[in-house]
Amino acid sequence: MVGVLTALVAGTIGLVQNDIKRVLAYSTVSQLGYMFLAMGVGAFAGGVFHLSTHAFFKALLFLGSGAVIHALHGQQDMRYMGEDIRELGNWGTGELLS
Repeated sequence: MVGVLTALVAGTIGLVQNDIKRVLAYSTVSQLGYMFLAMGVGAFAGGVFHLSTHAFFKALLFLGSGAVIHALHGQQDMRYMGEDIRELGNWGTGELLS
């Protein structure tokens, strides 16, 4: 029950954030809720597998978001990234797709 609540609350909070790093952080907390849910129903291997794969994937997303923030001169607010994402070229397309 705690896992489901964590996933829903963190996912809902993440939907209304504007800071790119906060969106990624709340997404991570939401995924941790799913991991706790898997552990709670006895799927320990699935929960640990999801934890390890999510860690590597999210690390790459944080590195990518750091590169985007650096390329956009410190801009972290996603509301202002619409026009600026074109400055990144292929990197911006890849980050958008991920």
